Amino acid sequence: METRASSEPEVMEVLPQHKFDCRSLEAYLNQHLPGFTAAPEAKLTVAQYRSGYSNPTFYLQKGFQKYVLKKKPPGSLLPKAHKIDREFKVQKALFSVGFSVPKPLLYCSNTSVIGTEFYVMEHVQGRIFHDFTVPEVSPAERSAIYVAMIETLAQLHSLNIHSLQLEGYGIGAGYCKRQVSTWTKQYEAAAHQDIPAMSQLSDWLMKNLPDNDNEENLIHGDFKLDNIVFHPTEEVIEFYVQNENSADKWKKPLVIDKLKEMAKVEGLWNLFLPAVSGLNQVDYAVIAEETGKCFFAPDVFNCQAPDSGNMELLHLYGSEKQKQQWLEPLLQGSIASCFCMSEPNVASSDATNIECSIQRDGDSYVINGKKWWITDHLHGGQFEIHFNQVRVPATNLILGEGRGFEIAQRHLGPGRIHHYMRTVGLAERVLQIMCERATQRVAFQKKLYSHEVVAHWIAESRIAIEEIRLLTLKAAHSIDTLGVAGARKEIAMIKVANPRAVCRIIDQAIQVCGGAGVSQDYPLAHMYALTRVLRIADGPDEVHLSIIVKLELADQARSLRATRLTPSHL
Repeated sequence: METRASSEPEVMEVLPQHKFDCRSLEAYLNQHLPGFTAAPEAKLTVAQYRSGYSNPTFYLQKGFQKYVLKKKPPGSLLPKAHKIDREFKVQKALFSVGFSVPKPLLYCSNTSVIGTEFYVMEHVQGRIFHDFTVPEVSPAERSAIYVAMIETLAQLHSLNIHSLQLEGYGIGAGYCKRQVSTWTKQYEAAAHQDIPAMSQLSDWLMKNLPDNDNEENLIHGDFKLDNIVFHPTEEVIEFYVQNENSADKWKKPLVIDKLKEMAKVEGLWNLFLPAVSGLNQVDYAVIAEETGKCFFAPDVFNCQAPDSGNMELLHLYGSEKQKQQWLEPLLQGSIASCFCMSEPNVASSDATNIECSIQRDGDSYVINGKKWWITDHLHGGQFEIHFNQVRVPATNLILGEGRGFEIAQRHLGPGRIHHYMRTVGLAERVLQIMCERATQRVAFQKKLYSHEVVAHWIAESRIAIEEIRLLTLKAAHSIDTLGVAGARKEIAMIKVANPRAVCRIIDQAIQVCGGAGVSQDYPLAHMYALTRVLRIADGPDEVHLSIIVKLELADQARSLRATRLTPSHL
């Protein structure tokens, strides 16, 4: 028996005896299920759940939409068996009073659609525990799971069937007597030998029926752990609780190290470095976009900032000793690096303001000053570092004295391609979240995407993503063909355009998600913080706009001179 909770649908191919006409189903749902046509180009996929053979149950997906379909089994059935319509009626009644059941969406009695009656409900994402001892969770969460089961069952029993308009659902009074009588008859019909204890039990139960056997309540005939879907994030909350005060709380999860080893084996390591991968900036830009869709993906492939830029600098300008001491461990992923530029007491966007001093003293340099917003921080804040009489061996100097700004600019050139293609990938993920929410939520009797303002946000987001992708790829091409110096204007343009566009897309996605958008239930608030920082990091927008103006005027002047020097056509 599986011992871990399942969070993904446990499905398989549809069994031969349960296959039906998917095209007929899709055509029916297009006409009768609101929101089903949100992704008209998407293909409807159908899979069958591994459990639920009594009334076969299926997992439907079309674009972002996910549903569950239950139908009668095929063939001859007992007259009162497999009452799909009653199931739908009860579920609809329970949902109407806020009981924890999936939202029922439609019931179809027309057997010509897929061969039998069926109904469709929303798909609920969550955890299903198959081992009743729940060994994979902490004792505290295990207790909470059991208590939640009891409370849910008690809530079901407390509902008033009359207010739910379910009076005719069952026979009603005399339930306990009927159950004991049925069990006794079933035992007597199946028994092949006399078991005195069973006879005694049957007699005892019949003699000890409740005095008032006329009470009518809802009960669940198969209420057990693996028939319940639990909240999908509780295990994540438990993980944070366990690690909140741990000495290891700032260490990266072990799974990332496992993924790194897998990336090395597959040859997906250090792809950002042309000398290692053979890829140019345009080639790698496509990869960078994909890594932007997951927060820790760059780390898995050893292409995270600032290490990627620092490795490139060491590769281009480092001495053999520096490469051996620093570059090789960085390429292996056994050490990490940081980048210190901004200072707390001055406007660091003006490089001439820098106060940190460095003086040669024999075979060393002595550094004094303060730096902050240091990269490669452990947690959500970034550090301020004080350099107080810090001695660094002179052999650690890269390229030579007076060339630090030149190196820094070289560091920021390809690095910006990597950064801003990752923001394109992040924007794709944000748009996906926006579309998912817009196709799931209903306001004023229609899906959110049916409201013009939301529809326009989705369309404008797609346009913006395509624009910044092409602009960044052009900058990457310029670096490949003209070098970093020749691509200065394009690099400055993506530095301004990308974060602005992506911040706007994230803000609209937050608006679509409502209050949840700024909570930790969604990654949007974190995405916004990361992206908004890019409008300041490595120089604010205003500095880069000034650079763009300067370079554009120079280009226009050259173009004008060239036009004047061209002989007029006769």
